[in-house]
Amino acid sequence: MNNKKIIIGIILALLCIVVGVVFFLLRETPEQKLQKYLDLGAKYVEEEDYENAIAAYDSALEIDPNHADAIEGEITAYVAWSDVLVEAEEYEMALEILNEGYDKFDDDRLLQAIERVESVQEVADIHDDIIDLIYEATELCEGGDYLAVAELLADNVDILSQMNEAGVDRYLYDDLSVCSAGIYIIGDDYYLYVGDYENGNREGNGTWVSIYHMDYDGFAYAVGEWSADAPNGQQTVTTHHGEIVAEVNFTRGIEGKVVDGVWDGPVTWFFGDDNKFAVDFDNGIVDIMYTDNDTDDDSPYHVGYSMSGDEDAGDLVFGQDDISVTWGIPGYADEW
Repeated sequence: MNNKKIIIGIILALLCIVVGVVFFLLRETPEQKLQKYLDLGAKYVEEEDYENAIAAYDSALEIDPNHADAIEGEITAYVAWSDVLVEAEEYEMALEILNEGYDKFDDDRLLQAIERVESVQEVADIHDDIIDLIYEATELCEGGDYLAVAELLADNVDILSQMNEAGVDRYLYDDLSVCSAGIYIIGDDYYLYVGDYENGNREGNGTWVSIYHMDYDGFAYAVGEWSADAPNGQQTVTTHHGEIVAEVNFTRGIEGKVVDGVWDGPVTWFFGDDNKFAVDFDNGIVDIMYTDNDTDDDSPYHVGYSMSGDEDAGDLVFGQDDISVTWGIPGYADEW
């Protein structure tokens, strides 16, 4: 009997040892658990299940709070989730998600995403106003009333300023009956483009209307060819100096070829229909025919000759400030 008890005890002891060994062999190490959560997080991100991805990466960070891959994966999940929410126009939820992530990680990428969503939300709030402005300006532009376009832009500078403050430098509208159009901000100046687009870039023929210097002391418009989202090819620029809302008191035009928005090669410089000059430019810089060192005038540089055939017509002359700047399309050169 005693021997039987001893044998049973030995068997039980051996079973305990076997169970213990099996449990030890099957037990996950912290490293194995960490990798499991990392793999799970990556799987959820791939499936665009960002909420569960964040939960998986959180579990990984409980094991190793400083694990770089877990932090990187979770930040990626937060940003991607916010993008989906923005696409669905759920801006408040996107900001809530991003702020949650920023509170955890204090990462610049999340801060930039927050600022980006806030900008999109601000523009979304004035979307209808911008579309109405583009539509009305386009109708005026197609009718050739460029002064009215400039006045319209000036009258709606509050809407354009909100775009600028939101960090949005362009707003395109491609649902017009004739052609596409967009509002653009370059520096502190505002522009309307009406014309051809290709994949969101200006490509083909278009009209470019500007109000500039932001005190509205003039406006200009350029009609011509565009490629690579910039003025390239034949262009004609007409510039009006004077109060936009008052009578225009000075008009000048330049016609020729531009490369990336600046004059390059021979151009026709005109005041009205009859007063025309032939001028040459090299990459936006005017070529000087000769300098009159004997004149007391502030404009000693002769840069263009009259095309009228009248010997008494005189030359086009520039001052020092005019020869040291680039000339071209509004927004792409120093002067136009």
